[in-house]
Amino acid sequence: MALFAAVLAAGCWGGGDNARWDEAQRETKNQPAVSKEAVKGESLNEFLPRPAAGMDMTFEQEKDGFVMASLKKGGKEVASLSITDLKGNDESLERARKGELEILGYPAAASGSKGTVLLAADRFLCSVRSSDDSFTEEDRIELLKKFSLGGLEGLSQ
Repeated sequence: MALFAAVLAAGCWGGGDNARWDEAQRETKNQPAVSKEAVKGESLNEFLPRPAAGMDMTFEQEKDGFVMASLKKGGKEVASLSITDLKGNDESLERARKGELEILGYPAAASGSKGTVLLAADRFLCSVRSSDDSFTEEDRIELLKKFSLGGLEGLSQ
């Protein structure tokens, strides 16, 4: 029993290489997670699309520069939707600008095998990620078209 406890303690609390985390902590200490100019999360809610008939949407997370909602059909989550303000995140913004797709004139790209993203107003990353295989890439693209992209353009100004 004592041997089991020692192995458990070593595996859970000790012996790991924390140097990479310590370095990251030092580099980011006292820095904001998002730009001070990022839009408040509650202000982004209105730019998410309204759920279609037979679907329900639940807001899951809201913080400065980010909002996320869950799309459900018959009580089962089929997709998650989000808007991220990339203000001040130059690396992510550059990556988003180089999308291999175009949706309604906006740069867009696949994000893994179950996600599709679109860059609106050269600032806001709109994302739809399938939670269920029944929600296809075509469904994600159609849903991205229903985000209030024009509204995000106005918000950016």
